[in-house]
Parts: sequence; structure tokens; C-alpha cells
Amino acid sequence: PFRGRYKWLRGITTPDGCIWCIPSWAESVLKITPSTSEVTCIGGPLPGEWKWHGAVLAGDGCIYGIPSNSESVLRIDPSSGSVTTIGGPLRGMHKWYGGLLGTDGCVYGIPQCADSVLKIDPRTQEVSTIGSLPSGGWKWHGGVAGNDGCLYGLPNHADAVLKIVPATGEVTTIGGPLKGGRNREGGKYEDKYKYLGGVYAEGAIYAIP
Repeated sequence: PFRGRYKWLRGITTPDGCIWCIPSWAESVLKITPSTSEVTCIGGPLPGEWKWHGAVLAGDGCIYGIPSNSESVLRIDPSSGSVTTIGGPLRGMHKWYGGLLGTDGCVYGIPQCADSVLKIDPRTQEVSTIGSLPSGGWKWHGGVAGNDGCLYGLPNHADAVLKIVPATGEVTTIGGPLKGGRNREGGKYEDKYKYLGGVYAEGAIYAIP
């Protein structure tokens, strides 16, 4: 049995059919091989709580975990089973939630409590941040790639949509102000926890309330 709470948060499927689960409180990566029903833990120990939130499979074949409380990016090489970290120190808690692959081949982390967008370049292994955003917590929760080559962060507490243009490095917000639902009116959660993810369909992005 796998002991503990909040062990892995989200997973990535690689071309070989394996599933790689990203450590939240767990101290290793969980690998699931559906063809053989084998389940193993690799790498580590990776101590800490709420370390990474989601990941992206990049063009170099490696998986990059997006730092939430961790001060570095998780890197998993499925071809060798290597588990390492790159970049940092990236200070703060609940920094980025989820990531997306840009048209430039870089991975972008969506700011939750961070005041900038995370950028990971798999070709150089450089980890940096771009843009300058207002301070505050729980701003955007994940994002969706549009058909225009841009990436869109979905508003959680933020009252506008985040727009990232990988081709230019531009980071802006569009739309709004977006208010919360009627069940939030007048309370301490008014205009908070609006959308937690979204999907792209038929030329538009739909945020899930």
C-alpha cells in the first residue's frame, strides 16, 4: 500500500504508454505501466508538502513538474528513469498551478500566488520568470492553449483572463471584471474560486465553474 495523504497530483502519459504521477506530498515519482499492471516508485527522496502541481511533456521527451511549494522544477526523463530538479531557488508558496507547452517549445507555469509567469526552456534547461502581475493569492488555476498560439490562464480569484504570448514573451490580462456566481454574493468568498480549469473546443476556451 501507498501510505500518506495528498501523495501525487496529476499525471502525464508518455508515448510508451506509461503514466508518470507528479509528487505532491509523496517523496518519489509514481510510474504506472498499464501493459504489465506494474506500479513502481522512482527517484527521491523528494521531501516537502505540495511540491509540484501538474506537469508538461516537452519536446525533448522529458516531463517538467510545475513548482507549487518546491523551490525548483521537477525533471523526469522517461527514457532513463532519471528524476532530478533544475532551476531555482524559486521562493514562495503555492506559486504556480499547472503548466502549458508553448509554440516556442518552452513550458509555461500559470501563476497562482506568484506575481510572474514561470518559463522553462527544455533546450537550455534555463528556468526564468516573465511578466509582472499584481500580487495576491489564488489568481489563476491552470490554463488552456488557444488556436492563436497564445496561452490563457483561467481566473480563480483574479477578475480577468491571463494571456501569455510565447512568440513575444508578452504577459497581459484580458476581459473582465469577471464576478463570482450568485452563491458567492455578500460573503467572504465573493468573486473568489470562480473557475478551476477549462477546455478548448470548436475555436473557443470554456472555463469550468
